[in-house]
Amino acid sequence: MAEPDILHDKIAPNAQTKFHKWRQQHRSDGWYLNPKSSSEFKLHSATCPHLSNQYWDQGVKKPDGKSMTGTKKICSTSRQELENWAFKEAAKRGKEVKLERCLDC
Repeated sequence: MAEPDILHDKIAPNAQTKFHKWRQQHRSDGWYLNPKSSSEFKLHSATCPHLSNQYWDQGVKKPDGKSMTGTKKICSTSRQELENWAFKEAAKRGKEVKLERCLDC
């Protein structure tokens, strides 16, 4: 099984654009994790309304400089792959994973 894509401003300056394109390409089959800590994650679908606003829908940063990828986005077309990744990441740190599904998407 392939590793999920990790998109983050600290890794790539164009992460915001890549994430926007990924969401558009995977509207019907995409999932992503939004980390709250090294062992706590929220699972979203690619079409989650939490990331909708006039700027992010165009794939650009907001005027205040905030971007969708200011925090890591771990992306995959396999929900199981993301869950496995989250458990593995938490285990590396000797922690129990807390994985929560977004109730809005």
